[in-house]
Amino acid sequence: PSLFKMPGPMADATGAHTPGGCSHYVRQCQIKAPCCGEFFACHVCHDAAKGGFDGVCPESMRRPSIEVVKCSVCDHEQPPTDMCVQCGVQFGEYSCITCRLYAAKAKPIFHCDGCGICRLGKKEDYFHCDTCNACWPVSVRASHKCVERALESDCPICMEYMFNSREPCVSGANCGHAMHQKCHNEFLKSGNNKCPTCFKPLVNIMPSVEVKRRMRVRKGYG
Repeated sequence: PSLFKMPGPMADATGAHTPGGCSHYVRQCQIKAPCCGEFFACHVCHDAAKGGFDGVCPESMRRPSIEVVKCSVCDHEQPPTDMCVQCGVQFGEYSCITCRLYAAKAKPIFHCDGCGICRLGKKEDYFHCDTCNACWPVSVRASHKCVERALESDCPICMEYMFNSREPCVSGANCGHAMHQKCHNEFLKSGNNKCPTCFKPLVNIMPSVEVKRRMRVRKGYG
């Protein structure tokens, strides 16, 4: 293959709303931000309301640092667990206490101990590369290009940090440098095929002579 896709961090894509939930996650609880002490439906909602260079909070909320969650049914506040200890409601169809993540199981989710975060997909379909510090499809285990800490950098197109980005990332077969899949697609559409980091081809394009030869063979011309 000319492109390797890595699973992005887990985030619901249903757009549904529940009490205490939001368009990002379907859940029955709110999380208390350690930085400002306020409750939010999720860390993305917090960052949108409080983060940024001119925001109240100096940085994005780190989910593992969350110490208090509030039940959306009875308003009971407690340490992070998978259910309310007072009314018994389940906070999410999927719960990961390590990541402080509560979500619906609209798509398969797994926690990667190597990455230290939850990712979308089936665990058996991916393996963790310690050199890249990223999850890759098992189909490319023998052929993927290792780049040390591949995702622990900014996307060379949009300059957003990739490791915990909600956008899925891809890596070229020729160099292994990563970027957001959306950015990669737009980059190719603009007529560019060289990796912004090392200038190697992002996609292997078959020479026109070889294309014509294969077309002749298919038609039986030899």
